[in-house]
This record gives sequence, structure tokens and C-alpha cells, in this order.
Amino acid sequence: MRPTLKIEKTYLEDTHQLELIVETEQDVFDKAKHVAMREISKNVKIPGFRPGKAPYNRVAQYVGEDRIIDKALESFLDEIYPKVIEEIEETPYGPGQLEEVKSLEPPTLEFIVPLEPEVTLGDYRSIRIPFEASEVSEEDIHKAVEELKTQHTSVEEIEGPAEENNIVDTKITGRVIDADLDDEEALIMVNQPLPVLIKSEDEDDSKEWPFPGLSRQLLGVSPGDSLELVHEYPDEEKIAEDIRGKAVLYTVDVEKIRSRVLPELTDEFIQSVTDFETKEELLASIRDELEENAQRKDKNEYIDKIFDAILECSTVKFPIEMVKDDAKTKIKQLAESLASQGLELKTLLAMRGEEEETFQEKMEEDVRHQIPRTLLLKEIAETENLNTSPEDVMNEYRNILDQSFEEGSEERKEFEGSVNAFHLLNSISSNMITETALAFLEASAKGEDVSPFLKPEEEEIEDAEEAEVQNAEEEDTADEAVPTSSDAQDTPEDEEEAED
Repeated sequence: MRPTLKIEKTYLEDTHQLELIVETEQDVFDKAKHVAMREISKNVKIPGFRPGKAPYNRVAQYVGEDRIIDKALESFLDEIYPKVIEEIEETPYGPGQLEEVKSLEPPTLEFIVPLEPEVTLGDYRSIRIPFEASEVSEEDIHKAVEELKTQHTSVEEIEGPAEENNIVDTKITGRVIDADLDDEEALIMVNQPLPVLIKSEDEDDSKEWPFPGLSRQLLGVSPGDSLELVHEYPDEEKIAEDIRGKAVLYTVDVEKIRSRVLPELTDEFIQSVTDFETKEELLASIRDELEENAQRKDKNEYIDKIFDAILECSTVKFPIEMVKDDAKTKIKQLAESLASQGLELKTLLAMRGEEEETFQEKMEEDVRHQIPRTLLLKEIAETENLNTSPEDVMNEYRNILDQSFEEGSEERKEFEGSVNAFHLLNSISSNMITETALAFLEASAKGEDVSPFLKPEEEEIEDAEEAEVQNAEEEDTADEAVPTSSDAQDTPEDEEEAED
């Protein structure tokens, strides 16, 4: 007999979950307790009784009733939870969580159930956003050329005085001011060798060590000079504890000064460090690369604006469990990719000085930002019935196999017969749908014709007809599976005919 359930539902909007307070009949749980008691008593020797034959009270007294209740809850939940989900008429995203056993008399349980994502689209077709294309300037090209020259800089020692972009080789001693002279911990460094590149006034010096702004204070020094510089550190957690909130006196001894010499942009230099022959070829290539980068950046920023506009007029809901699952998947994929290169994720994080927990949080934050876009794209692709060609999917699939395997090889045949081939096809199809949806949204936001991205009416009609035929076949199959009164019990005549 189906147990009677009393369910109180509360929708948790912030997390897209349901809080369920479920109360059921006492005898259902009592039955589960007796079943659990018998299972426990089979594996416990209770004096005076054969295994599985001791009464409830003796078993509870011997092993403790809490143990019986814990075991009973396991089977009780297995029985009750599917019926709860069936009655609430909601689609869960994944398994629910038992939050609390509120009462055992009557049995009252609190569940938290994550719900399937929900997308309610606004009028995204009416969105219009002007597209602004960036231009590559001569200054941009000049900066790229200077970067190339800087990568091949030579260094020569000079007498001074030190100027911007010079390297000043120093030895630094640092002592906390007002500390006891006999306190060894007051000395934070002694004759520490430190080459310092003097930055220009408009360059970021926030990451200079041992304190920001050091390099500009070395302007004009010469070899043999000695400076005393005082820096007061803020009382912030990011500052090392031994100098946090303290003033430090630094003695800087200048040993030598080196000047960075940039090479001339001659054809000889270009031929020695690039695949180009002349300055004109190099500059043309730099312009092409900068323009490609600018176009890619412009497109990404434009897509961001489109998504922001769609999100303003739409509603996207998803549970926190989806964030954690997606982040876990991405971390696993990264770990597998690193493993293929002979590197562990833990090692990479250690090299970057990053804690695993911090990395997990960053990944979840990235995923939390990406999920709404993914859900919107999927919903728009389905709503618009965007045109993705099976032939294009198969062509891309074959191209990938051609690059990975020799035609007709055993490895290729083995792959094509494996589940990995199915996953690859799904991935290619998903990527193509995403690309088509993005192109559709871009064209729509620009006010351009979107018909090339939509399925022709003939294909939509064919798809609908195929779906009707499939539904009819499924109904016929279902009808055949339902036993009729004549099928349910053979008559004596039927049995005689069968024997004949």
C-alpha cells in the first residue's frame, strides 16, 4: 500500500532549490525499524537467542536504538524519496540532500532538492547594439616593434648616472626602525644582491620589491653611491608579518649600472630573429596580427554586450549544485590535460603559490558566470530551430580522425567503434550549435538578415513529420505491450490448439 505523504514545499529563489518538509505515516517507519532490527540481529550474537530471532527491545538494549534508527532511515529514505519526487511534480537537477530529521514520531524529514535550470527568454530579437570596430594605429605597430627589439636587447656596463631603463646592480640591507639593535629579527635582509630596472614614470611600479617605487629613487646614482631609504608598510594582510605596519630603513649600495642597448631594425636583424626578409614584410605581418587580435577582441566584447542585454530581459535560474558539478568537471579535464604532459595539478598550483581551495573557488566563479550564457544559447538554439547540418558535423568528425589516424588503420577502426567516437560527435555537434547561435545573435543585434541561420520550412516540416511517425510507432509498441483480457489468461481451447 502506498504511504500517505504530507509535503510542505518552499522554493528557495537564491539557490533554485526546493525545501521539502515531508511527514509520513508512523507505521511505515516502524516497519522499517523492525526490518533494520532483524538485519542487525543476524550479525550480532545476543545471549539466549539465535541470530535474527531476538525481539526488538532486547536488540535495542544490546546494540542501542540509535543504531537501529540509523539503519532504518537508510531503507526508509530509499523507499520514501522517489515517492516524494513523484508527488511534488518538479524535475530535480540531481539527487536531493537530507538536511534534518525533524521528528521520528511522526516521521518528519527535511530535504533540499536542486531543480532543473529554467530559462525564460525575453524579446531578444528586438535587441539592437551598434558594433564598434577598433583600428590598429601606427603607435600600436611601433609598440609591437619595440617589444620585439626589447626581447633581443643587449646589455653593457656604463659609468652613470643612472637613467630610465638602466639596470642598477645593488646590495641592500634592511632593518626595522625602532627595533632593538640586538634583535636579529629586526634585520630583514643583509647585503641582498638586487638588480633594479628603473621604470619610466608612467609604468606600474606596484610589484617592485622590496617596496613599490624603489626604482625611481635610483635615478641619477653612480657606482659606489650609497643611499638610505625609509619605507613605511601598511598594516595589511598581504604584507609579510615581520614588516606589517612598520617602518624599515633600507641601505642601498650601488655596485654597477648597466644600459640596455636595443638593436637597430635592419633587414639583417629581422632575418636573424624572424622568418621575414625585409622590414616591410615584418611590419605588414605585425599589422595583420594586430588586426586579427583587434577583431577577435571586438567580437568578444560585442557578444558580451549582447548577453548582458539578453540577461536584462530574460530570467535564468540554476542550482548551486550545477556550478559545483561544472567546476569539478573542468578541474578534472585540466588535471587530465596536465597529466598527459607529465605534470600534476597540485604541482602547478604550488608553482603558482595558489591553494587548492582558492583555485576551486575561482573555477566556480568562472563557471557561475558562464552557465547563464550556456543556458541562454541552448534555449535560443531550440527556440529558433537553428540550422546545423549533419553533413558539416560528419565532415568535421572525419577531418579530426584524418589528422589523428591513418586511413584504414586498426587504431582508427578501434576508435570509431568506441564510446569516445560518440562523445566526439556530440562535442562537434554542440560546438557547431553554439557557433551558429552566436552568429545568429550577432546578426540579429546588428539588424542583419538572420534567415541563413534558420532551418528552411521544408526541413521543419520533414522534422515534424518524422517526429509524428516516431510517436505513432511508440504508441503502437506501447499498445502491443499492454496485456488484454484474452492475453492475460489462456483458455483451455487455446492450450489445446497450442498442443496440437
